[in-house]
Amino acid sequence: MVREERSLAPIAGANVVVRAAGSEIELGRAVTDADGAYELAPFPEAEVNVVVATEEFAPFMAAKNLMTVGGPEVTVVEAQVPDVPASSLRVRVVDLETGLPIKDVAVHGGSRPGVTTDSDGDATLRGLAAAQQLIEFRRVGLPTTIAHVQTFSKRVTNQTFSFPEKSAVVRGTLKDLKGAPLPNRTITFEAGDFMSGRSIATATTDPTGSFSVSLFDGRWYPKVDAYGDVDTFDVDASKPTQPPRSFLLRVHAEDLCRVVDASGTPVRSAATTTYDSKFRLMNSLAGSTDQTGRPTRGIAGILALIGGVGRGRPSTALLGTRKYEPDPPPPPREVLMRAVSDGAMGDAELPESGPCELKLGAPSELVIRLAEPTGSLSWVSLPNSPLPASRTVYFYESARFRIVPGHHTIEVATNAGIRKKYSFIAGTTPTEIIVGR
Repeated sequence: MVREERSLAPIAGANVVVRAAGSEIELGRAVTDADGAYELAPFPEAEVNVVVATEEFAPFMAAKNLMTVGGPEVTVVEAQVPDVPASSLRVRVVDLETGLPIKDVAVHGGSRPGVTTDSDGDATLRGLAAAQQLIEFRRVGLPTTIAHVQTFSKRVTNQTFSFPEKSAVVRGTLKDLKGAPLPNRTITFEAGDFMSGRSIATATTDPTGSFSVSLFDGRWYPKVDAYGDVDTFDVDASKPTQPPRSFLLRVHAEDLCRVVDASGTPVRSAATTTYDSKFRLMNSLAGSTDQTGRPTRGIAGILALIGGVGRGRPSTALLGTRKYEPDPPPPPREVLMRAVSDGAMGDAELPESGPCELKLGAPSELVIRLAEPTGSLSWVSLPNSPLPASRTVYFYESARFRIVPGHHTIEVATNAGIRKKYSFIAGTTPTEIIVGR
């Protein structure tokens, strides 16, 4: 049942959206009737978020991290929607070159159903929160374009978006490093960036590894199954049919190092990142391991660095596409993978193909004590390996931590006015620091 919070009057026509907790994956959707009631078809037991979206009020999180019952039993969610006015976004979609309106573009954003542009290229999204919105523009047979727009409370935000009408068909074959075709792989093509907008298209290879996709003019960055990375390429939309292309898949999940402990058992939730041969951090490649010990994200691009693929310099920014002047390819680089779990750390060199195993070493221990207890909280800034950052931990009279072996500099502060840095080398025996002596 969905009601207004103040009057408790039922809200008819509200969208009730159920998503998997911690993601945007939609599990179900329903619309309330005249009595504010709704019902969703049964789905398996799951941890979910329930969002209520109306035209009049801002979206409301009715339930967060709710564990549904599953089976024949019914999970009841009552929602009382606060009286927070909704925002609206009025968009106009025009052709990038001519400025003429483009109709029949599907526009999606928030939890309400999407809308379609009319003959003037106009469409209005209602029932939005006052926040930065992720807006998707979709046309049949063309890449999906994503833009970010800030909306404000009690206001209608007007925004014009320019899109290229011209596209070209790209056909090709996906192969592994040995030249064998890769069937049934999903390739995601991306162009643009966060500020000017991104275009996304997908294609799935057939049994022979072949695919076909329509793309706008500009430089595209393909990824395979969210893990692999292939060479970037340019599309010239003035030529409707592009020459056939052959892409080599440089990395895939099974080619990455599996993280294990000293006994060979896979380590879950280990923090992972990658470095070059001079241990310069590649921040964008940070991730964590799943239950099999393999990294689950941040993988694309690792062996593109080994293969020497240049990203190019931006010359002309366009919403939905970006043109580039090509850079000369950089020299091949060795890439190392590092993993850390509860103070245990290990490194391994990533091969161009084939599995590898990264074994974690033993952690070190750090003990911090106050020479004179203060009776209140103190804090210490500890190394947050594998990233070049620190984490702040609060404690009272003493604390014991597991940290990675090696040289560290930490900072300790107390309410008694002590604030001091300590440098030490963590080894096989515990390191003890007494603050205030």
